[in-house]
Amino acid sequence: VAKHPEYYDSYMTLGMYEYIAGNLPWYVKWLARMAGYHGSVDRGLQYLRLTAERGQFAADDARVMLLVLNARDARYSEAVEIADYLRSRYPRGYVLPITRAQILEKMGSKDAAAAAYEQVIAQSDAGVTNFDQLRSGHARYEFGQKMMELDRYHLALSQFQASVNYSGTSTRDLALAWLGAGQALDALGRRSEAVSDYRLVLSLQDFDGAHSYARNYIERPYRSA
Repeated sequence: VAKHPEYYDSYMTLGMYEYIAGNLPWYVKWLARMAGYHGSVDRGLQYLRLTAERGQFAADDARVMLLVLNARDARYSEAVEIADYLRSRYPRGYVLPITRAQILEKMGSKDAAAAAYEQVIAQSDAGVTNFDQLRSGHARYEFGQKMMELDRYHLALSQFQASVNYSGTSTRDLALAWLGAGQALDALGRRSEAVSDYRLVLSLQDFDGAHSYARNYIERPYRSA
């Protein structure tokens, strides 16, 4: 950097050094300073932004780091903006859309987060390249759990049902998906169907306390938090 300050790709490494050194706990930071090491979070982010804006080869790598760091430091709006840009550059990847949905969730934007997850699910259902990898029983169980957290019970139910209907779903995911389906049905007021699903849980091997939850929900309907 000292010899070629116009080589903006090199600022990414420098930026990460500054950010990490600037984030050291106080009881480590003073020892580091005594050894001649010091850093600045603000300066680190400034260097990363410089690479993102003017770098030739590492611009998108810097953007990924900025996405992660902004989300970590609760600068959610900037993180979403970066995720949107990267998603337009790499439309075939599902990691960025899911990451964007997770950030929206952290922002407290439930509706926007649910819509973002729904879009990912729709692309998976449509068999879009790479997104079709999210058709597995485990992936659908995870989507169901996420929809429960966002109070989207109809969509949660459809994902749990997709999980149990997937031929390769593990025994663990099968039990937990039936439990989740029962919870979603209870939340939708479909009590008799919910009890049937809880009984299916009891017919399977117990995982993560699923049997205890199922017995409790047979006695008393599931209520969302």
